Amino acid sequence: IPWIHLQQKSEMPKAMYTQWYAENSCIRNYYSEEEFEELFSKFDLNNNSILDQHELARLNMYLLLNIPRIGLKSLGDKEYGGIPPAIFRLKSLEQLNLSYTAITMVPYQAKNLLELTSLNLGHCPLLEGISGDVGLLPNLKSINLNNCPSLETPPQDIVGRGVASVKAFLKRIAGGFIECHRTKLMFIGLGQAGKTTLLNALRSEKKKTEKTEDVELTDGIDIIPWIVPVEHEGRKIDITYSCWDFAGQTVYYNTHQFFLSKQAVYVLLWNMRMGFEHAGLDFWLSSVACHCPNAPVIIVGTQLDQIPMPDMPEAELMEKYPQIKKFCYVSSTAGTNIAELEQTLTNVTMHHCSQMTMKIPKVWLSFENGILKERNEGRNIMEWSLLRKCAINNGIYDDSDIRLAVDFLNDLGTVQHFDTEFLRDRVVINPQWIVDVMAKVVSVNEKAIKENLGRFYHSYIPEIWKDYDKSLHQWMLKLTETFDLTFPLPGEKEKYNIVPCLLPETKPLNLPWPYLSEEEEIREKTILYKFAYLPSGLFNRAQARLFSQGFTDHDLLQFLWKKGSILKKNQHYALVRQLNDYEMIVSVQGPRPKNVLDLIHETLTTLISEAFDGVHYDYFIQCPDCVEKEGTKEPFLFKAELISRAYSVNAPFLQCTKFFHTVSIGELLRIMPDNKETEFDAQMQESISTLEEISRNIAQDVAILYCNGDLPSLPFNSSTTAENAAGMTVDPRNIHEDLKKAGYKW
Repeated sequence: IPWIHLQQKSEMPKAMYTQWYAENSCIRNYYSEEEFEELFSKFDLNNNSILDQHELARLNMYLLLNIPRIGLKSLGDKEYGGIPPAIFRLKSLEQLNLSYTAITMVPYQAKNLLELTSLNLGHCPLLEGISGDVGLLPNLKSINLNNCPSLETPPQDIVGRGVASVKAFLKRIAGGFIECHRTKLMFIGLGQAGKTTLLNALRSEKKKTEKTEDVELTDGIDIIPWIVPVEHEGRKIDITYSCWDFAGQTVYYNTHQFFLSKQAVYVLLWNMRMGFEHAGLDFWLSSVACHCPNAPVIIVGTQLDQIPMPDMPEAELMEKYPQIKKFCYVSSTAGTNIAELEQTLTNVTMHHCSQMTMKIPKVWLSFENGILKERNEGRNIMEWSLLRKCAINNGIYDDSDIRLAVDFLNDLGTVQHFDTEFLRDRVVINPQWIVDVMAKVVSVNEKAIKENLGRFYHSYIPEIWKDYDKSLHQWMLKLTETFDLTFPLPGEKEKYNIVPCLLPETKPLNLPWPYLSEEEEIREKTILYKFAYLPSGLFNRAQARLFSQGFTDHDLLQFLWKKGSILKKNQHYALVRQLNDYEMIVSVQGPRPKNVLDLIHETLTTLISEAFDGVHYDYFIQCPDCVEKEGTKEPFLFKAELISRAYSVNAPFLQCTKFFHTVSIGELLRIMPDNKETEFDAQMQESISTLEEISRNIAQDVAILYCNGDLPSLPFNSSTTAENAAGMTVDPRNIHEDLKKAGYKW
């Protein structure tokens, strides 16, 4: 019996709830309509006739625990995971559907189901693991593991790659596995917060460091290993951290985003002498939240030997950022609370990092040892063919298995692999190498690019990357382009790439906007985007991606700066600007600006879904009546989320609060960027509006009806027009030209 699962929406209006009940006969057989209505009222805590995502979660848990289902009465079953043992004696069974059940695992006894072709385990919230023997079933073609939030084996990343990857992983587990007690430890924070000093204190035997006045600033990212022995559940284990020490200077922020990992613990440092208001905590917490929304964070205040314990709004920050697990206050030079911080780190790691209990194939670690041997011999990068040979030598033969192992080692920080068309043929086996490659482009020690207003002339490459093999220079340049750190400008006499994060900080004084004069056929449309916090690098990556998609004109490059640019596409001009740390705005001028605005919106939303998945934002569109009827330059802005909600509850219109226009939902959908949910309605409204616009511009409708017998006998040519053939009968074939010459528009 199912519970409520919404594909895209995060809330459910009462009308949708009632419809869901009507469409699910299993629920109707268990609850009457009145009983199900009472459940809505019970879980609609704020009594607004809408169940938000938290209220839905509580309702679903109620449905899970209060409707009889497999596994519910045997939650402690460690042998069969709540699955009736008789199922594993059905040796001719071909399809097994255990979706929406309370099972906790699929045991090794599943190996008896040799004829099984389909296994449906979708929507099992308590399912933690599947025996590796399932991967050995010869006829298994389909495994559904959608929406199993507790699943650890196989890992969610592998589930997302499909059935073949899941089977390959389980097959390897069946051949022998080991628990992985390794993860990345990411030290982040503003410059001079004490990241390097704290890492040195943690790794030292005395748990303290010497005075640090002359410590050199970190240039890019430093990667250092650290092994910590701990006792966990009555046994001694070693946690191996790959410590990434991120430079705190703002110039590096655009490169940091490429190395923030979901499988990591984050230590966010701030210098308590600055005060937490100036420590950039919101910036860093938002960056982690949008790239790695489930990664645990520990906030560490430094310089405790120089300042008393601060009055920190810990509860407020933890409510805003649930990823925060602990606040600590230390002095690295005095050693104050360093040992306690280490204990906190290991506790958070063991309890909040799923990979700590993940079972991985032993051959993967053998493969890793082979890679580390190559690294120790001085190799930094391997072609895929050589890496494949290394995998085969260590017992991994299938290409899909090799890719799974490489992805796993990528998450651990052993390798860096970029799975794009141009880059996938090489694997970086020394992550410090690739970090340095990226940092060289924006390094505080490399001034040539910044002094040339963000122009990375290709003639600079031999100097900037002088420490790297020349045969890799073009691959390295393509790497910066693939991740929107730079973008090329074709057609120039001297080739160069633009580095958006090194563009001038200030807006050009002579910025020509509006770019086009106000004419009858020229219109302007605007979208305002509001973020909970605009992640570092998002705007500059959007600039790079728009230019790479043809939004460019060489004459407009003089109006390109770090927080804005004028773009050109299909005879339309667009002004794209970052207003502050929370807002960006896009305005487009031209005959049909909505089309270009849709392209820019799609580019931005695609970038966010690919690289900034955890970011929270909404966008606002202009009130059409404010623009067309009032002619104001500052129209009321409708929130897109409000329009979508109004549409979902069948509201007929919304009202702007500036001039109090009443605007139909259909009209608002028409001017919103394309949305799959409302695409048909929007296209219909667009067609109606286009016809209405044509109708407004027509003074008279004229129909000319005639038959061939009534046509004049003279040949049809320009000499037969009424203007030069006075007295002749009007020729209907020439009426069009006659009216145009008389000054009428056709």
